Amino acid sequence: MICVYTAFPGNRIEYALHVLFGAVGLPYQIIHDEAAFMASDGIKICYGNASPPGVLNIMPSGILRDGAIAPAHLPCGRWHDVPTLFHHGLGECGFDLPGAVFWLSSRMEEYGSVIRDNLGRYDDSQSLTVRHGWHNRPLIDEWRNHLLALLAERFPGQCPKLPSGGGEVTVDVDSAFAYRHKGVYRTAGALVRDLICGNRKTLGERMAALTGKAQDPYDTYAYIRETCRRHGVSLRWFFLLADFGAHDKNLSYRRPALRTLIRTLTGESPVGIHPGMGSHTSRVKLETEIGRLQEITGMAVTDSRQHYLRLELPLTYRRLEALGIRADHSMGYAFDTGFRLGTTWPVRWYDADAERMSDLLLVPFCAMDTSLRKYQRMTPAAACERLGELHQLVRATGGHFRVLWHNESVSGHGEWKGWKPVFEEACRLAGQ
Repeated sequence: MICVYTAFPGNRIEYALHVLFGAVGLPYQIIHDEAAFMASDGIKICYGNASPPGVLNIMPSGILRDGAIAPAHLPCGRWHDVPTLFHHGLGECGFDLPGAVFWLSSRMEEYGSVIRDNLGRYDDSQSLTVRHGWHNRPLIDEWRNHLLALLAERFPGQCPKLPSGGGEVTVDVDSAFAYRHKGVYRTAGALVRDLICGNRKTLGERMAALTGKAQDPYDTYAYIRETCRRHGVSLRWFFLLADFGAHDKNLSYRRPALRTLIRTLTGESPVGIHPGMGSHTSRVKLETEIGRLQEITGMAVTDSRQHYLRLELPLTYRRLEALGIRADHSMGYAFDTGFRLGTTWPVRWYDADAERMSDLLLVPFCAMDTSLRKYQRMTPAAACERLGELHQLVRATGGHFRVLWHNESVSGHGEWKGWKPVFEEACRLAGQ
């Protein structure tokens, strides 16, 4: 048991220790009475300015007092060559480790942000770890490993072992089919557009798919399932069921082909909702889309991932939580690979405005197909190399390797020509 003494109680310290220990299955308890702390068995950590003898001391910075605001410029440093935040050079770590864990995993820097990109998302370039180039390191997981090594040295034979992580492939279905099942008006409009613009290749592909002479390019579901099975990796799907709009262009939820597809996949793997862009500002639309998936599957909808990863803290998560969502899978970067939460492990969401730890689980991912191709402009070979580097970092900390893909990106169609091997590599790494 890891016993942590602190003289001041609060929700922030409880959350920080949940992320540091509880989220990874390490047993711990918080003790506020010094006499009871000294009488307790097990590993002892004092989070305070004065530490009893024989106890590992971590000096606080003040950020874990409920309501405290982080300084405009966080002092940074190094610990075992790992970048640190709230660095003060005191104690046995040289920085406020729980405070840094809280600040990263709560996403405090995203609250109240007025700088957003053209899709209304938090501008990742503002993030401190992005500005320093640290976003591709799971800092919290690295800090935890060094802390456990220090505890094992200080308390021989008592330090608990970190459980091993795993891997998962998640697939967003924004457009279930490229050409088929789109209805008379959308199909006729697309055919006319192909003719007017002289898109002979697209017209030929469209006609071949519509007449059954060729498989629809985006109908990659059997391939995805078989690839994941072959590599022994878990698979999870997220379906866009929003009304048609500028950024929401999937089939209608009423289409039999889409409903059959969802029901087939639900029988094999977990399926979640992919809230449309229009639902971001409307609870009614969000509730409607969740209800559609629930009606199709006949099951409660508990998992969600925001379309285009668009979210606003704390509004988005409060709405999801209120509508029965138990886990959100949006915590990753759109512009690059990396660890937006600072950890590869699922952690509970902390509502920093309400100063409460919620039951909503945040499940992070470290790489997305469109980040690699569109934003980073990588070649397939470079993308495979980056995935390998991320996997090495994740495995070195005993964490979870999760990736986000789309059904169309494994089609080899259009802009995704040559990218199927990247998906194969992502599955291979996730299965290790």
